[in-house]
Amino acid sequence: MGAVIVSIFIIGICFAAQTLGDSRCRAIGGNCQYDLSSCPGGVRSGLCNGPRARRCCLPAPSTGGPCLTSSEMTALENKLITYEAIRLTAYDAQPQSSYEDLTICVGFNLKRDGARTVFRSVLPGVDFDSVYNRRASLTRDQCMALFRHDLTQTYIPRAKRVAGNQFCGFPENVKIAIVNAVYRGDLAYNHRTAGYIRAGNWCAVADEYLDNYQYRNCRQLGIPGVCTRMDWNAAQFRTMC
Repeated sequence: MGAVIVSIFIIGICFAAQTLGDSRCRAIGGNCQYDLSSCPGGVRSGLCNGPRARRCCLPAPSTGGPCLTSSEMTALENKLITYEAIRLTAYDAQPQSSYEDLTICVGFNLKRDGARTVFRSVLPGVDFDSVYNRRASLTRDQCMALFRHDLTQTYIPRAKRVAGNQFCGFPENVKIAIVNAVYRGDLAYNHRTAGYIRAGNWCAVADEYLDNYQYRNCRQLGIPGVCTRMDWNAAQFRTMC
């Protein structure tokens, strides 16, 4: 009887160790399983304990939609407006820089590629040049139309590419932090931070994300709000570690 109890105890320890070792797979929304089982989103090696045939099965890729609920969208909009504010007249977002970062509404860059095309699509009849040259302002409703178009057509899809197929399964705060970082431009697909996110290496994400020139020099550059914003994002990333 004693030998049976000892055997059960040892099996339990092995199972617990294996489950704990599977955390890298679970961190990217996967599930460790043997290759004999089907896997809708493909498998990834090196993330599961056990033999080589036991690998991380990823969920099927999202086939549409921004994968944020209406309440998550509202929370995302509010968070971005907190940091960007809503400015109805064009302004220089980096006044202490030699580059005039001409911006309007909720961080809409008027100098970016395609800005004029977006205006024509979302705000037909609005004279882009008058807004660009600060001879005309926009209404709050017009700004929100630009903002929501950017989120759904550009920044949420970009965040999904940055984070990979697992993005839709992340907690609300983490999804918002990723979109927030992508929206400000301090997180892109080819950044090392994004590679850590896709690999599920969350304990390295926050430190790598904050290893950023503007973050280190935000006060000297006259953009102290950048530090506050990036600190918030990093705190959300650390909840996944």
